[in-house]
Amino acid sequence: MKHGAVRGIRVGVVCAGMSLVVASLLTACAGDTSVVVPTDDPSAPRTTSAPPTPTPTPTPEIVTWAGKVCIARDDLVATVGEIAMNLQYDPQAPESVGEQFQSQVEAQMGDVEAASDRLGAALGGVPLDYIEAAAALSAIQVKVDALTAARDKTMGHVDAAQQAGDPVSAGLEWLKAAGAAKETFDAGTATLDALSQANGAVDGDVQDAFAKAPECQ
Repeated sequence: MKHGAVRGIRVGVVCAGMSLVVASLLTACAGDTSVVVPTDDPSAPRTTSAPPTPTPTPTPEIVTWAGKVCIARDDLVATVGEIAMNLQYDPQAPESVGEQFQSQVEAQMGDVEAASDRLGAALGGVPLDYIEAAAALSAIQVKVDALTAARDKTMGHVDAAQQAGDPVSAGLEWLKAAGAAKETFDAGTATLDALSQANGAVDGDVQDAFAKAPECQ
C-alpha cells in the first residue's frame, strides 16, 4: 500500500507540474494580443515597374530591298537632272560649249557613274525568294548598261578635249562631249522609265514592297 500511495503522489505531482507549465504558456500567449503592422518609410524611394517594351516587328527583307532601289532611283533622277540643266549649247558652234559646261560635265559624269552603279547594286540585291522581279530587273539592267556606255563615251570626248593641241580641236571634242552628255541624259531618262514600268509590272509581294517602303513614297 505504501508503494502504491507513493507512486500515486508522484504521478499527481508530475501532472500538477505539467498543468502549471501548460497554463503559464497559455496565459502568456493569450496575454499578447498585439499585432505588428509594417508601415511604409516615407523617405524610402518608391519603385514602379514599367510595362514591357514590345519587340518591334522586323522589316521584311523585300521591303528593305525596295527602299534601297528607290534611294538609288532618286539619286539617278537628281544626276540626270543636273545634266539637263547644263546642256545649253549650239550644236553648230563649238565655242558655245563654254567653260561652265566644261568644268561641270566631268564631275557630272562621275556622278552618273556612281548613281548608275548604286542602282545596279540595289537592283541586284533582290531577295532570292522573289523571282517574279527577275524579268523586270533584266530589262532595267539593259538600260543601266546603255547609260554607262553613254557616260563612257562622254568622258572619252572630255579626255580628248583636254589633251587637244589646239583650241579648234578642243572645241570640237567638247562639242562631241556635249552631244554624248545628251545621250547620257536620254539613257538616264530611259532607265528611270524602265524602272517605273517595272514597278508597275510586278505584282504580289514585290509590288507591295514598293508600296510599303518609306523611301518609295
